[in-house]
Amino acid sequence: MSETEPLCVTGLEELDEYMGPFPCRGLIVILGHPGAGKTTFSAQLIKANALRYGHKFVFVAFAETKETLLRNLRLVGIDLEELERKNLGTVLPLPTLAAPTIESLASTLNELIAKVNPQIVVLDGLTPLLQILGDARARSFLHGFLYQMSHIQKKLILAIADLPWGQETVHLGGIEFVADAVMLFKTRIEGGIIERWIEIRKFRGKEIPLVEIPFTITSGRGIIALIPTKLEEALAPLREEYIELHMCEDLYRFIGKVPRGTQVLFLYPPGSRIPYLFLPAIAINAVKQQRKVLILSYAEPEERLEGVLKECATACKVDWDSMQNYIKVKALNLTTAWIYGARATEFRSIEEFRPDIVIIVGLRLIEDVIGRDRFARLQFSDVLWYRKHRFTVFRFHAAQPDEYIPAMEYSDIVIRIKESHGDHDIRYRIEVLKSLKPITEVTTGTIVTLSERSLLKCLLDMCITE
Repeated sequence: MSETEPLCVTGLEELDEYMGPFPCRGLIVILGHPGAGKTTFSAQLIKANALRYGHKFVFVAFAETKETLLRNLRLVGIDLEELERKNLGTVLPLPTLAAPTIESLASTLNELIAKVNPQIVVLDGLTPLLQILGDARARSFLHGFLYQMSHIQKKLILAIADLPWGQETVHLGGIEFVADAVMLFKTRIEGGIIERWIEIRKFRGKEIPLVEIPFTITSGRGIIALIPTKLEEALAPLREEYIELHMCEDLYRFIGKVPRGTQVLFLYPPGSRIPYLFLPAIAINAVKQQRKVLILSYAEPEERLEGVLKECATACKVDWDSMQNYIKVKALNLTTAWIYGARATEFRSIEEFRPDIVIIVGLRLIEDVIGRDRFARLQFSDVLWYRKHRFTVFRFHAAQPDEYIPAMEYSDIVIRIKESHGDHDIRYRIEVLKSLKPITEVTTGTIVTLSERSLLKCLLDMCITE
């Protein structure tokens, strides 16, 4: 790669972290079903490179009007019109309904490219164009044009074509075989919910982290690729900074001081009140230390959890209204959202709120919905992401007594709580399975048995103690 050679990025931050910049020349073929995200991706690439490198663009739309294209892209936070006003490029609609000839099309494209001198050219909607112009001549023109732009003028060309439903390839006359990169945008329907995937079939000179990359399209952000965090990027807890959980001595000795970035796992019997006892106490204790807390719920609505928090705030003699800037509750419904879509919402909530502590409840529901093996992979990926960004996380996972949960392996602190029911009370058996204490201090295996009344008093101490 020449030192003066222009560079480009894909515009997908998560993918660019893995791949880094690439030479801004050659041909990228983008295939996909209608509505899969091809146009959004191309526009996102244009925006990223215009803002980062000042690269100009020409976006040729064969399948829709300029007004429709610009309006749809603004919905996902991409304003090509603003880039036009900054003289960074132009959008040219060439609807196939006008039945252009090959000669007129060649003349229009060459004149525009000579005028703008773009580094990036997008040809969106090649499938209907090929159908209108006729296969043989159209493909001959397309081959010649793409070769001229990518190899002679050394521009980056994005050629976008629709795939028929149920198919994963389209005949472009062999263009995909000589392309520098081929990306397939796919959609699937699972349980009535749409799933989106990018399949990168090749990308010359780059190592691709996954064969298929899940992604979502969100308002204001466009495409978010959900790529696992590298293991070497995960950071150990930062012992110099910690949140102190004031509570009775029985619990304080093994979970009193929680270093920043610690991953804490609570295991408790299905149907138990444990999350609703510990969650508000931890949250309010953190808020009293002016730490921001984000609560993510996959099982309960926001109103229910906010009600529990308000009750605890009253018991702890804390003004609920004064806590609003420090606590946010976000409920995620897996019956209406793809798991990767829910994760994107989860990460976006974190990005916007910037909490010190994240509390996640309802993990067993995710496992039941998507399956144990898939959940284990996702959970490990999530833990690495939270470690990388040093968020302290408390996870509550319902489990049968002595049931093995994979997250036990990669959590820093693991606490299993069992309960037994007497005639007038519930007794909780709290066992520390894993701890951050030095190996010279034996705390794992520690067992504390408390009545429900004693546990409530202990947790109340947590949010009352200054």
